[in-house]
Amino acid sequence: MLSLIAQLLTTFLLKKRDADHREQTMVQLNTILDMQDAYIYAIQKDNYELLYLNQKTLRLDPPARVGMTCHRAFFGRSTPPARTVL
Repeated sequence: MLSLIAQLLTTFLLKKRDADHREQTMVQLNTILDMQDAYIYAIQKDNYELLYLNQKTLRLDPPARVGMTCHRAFFGRSTPPARTVL
C-alpha cells in the first residue's frame, strides 16, 4: 500500500513539475515577444481568430483583443479579404 501511494505521489509531482516548467517557459516567451519593437500577433489559420498579441500591437491597436478576428480587429471588416489564387 505504501509503495502504491509513493508511486501515485511521484506521478503527481512529476506532472506538477512539468506543468510548472511549461508555464515558466510561456512567461519567458511572452516576455521576449513583448520586448520586441515589432507588431507581433498570431492567428488561427482556419478562422483568422487572434491567438496572441504582443504589447506593441496592443498599444498601437487598443481595440484588438485575443479572440477577435484579425480583419475585424485591424481593419474593422466583418469578413476576411478575398484570397487571390495564383
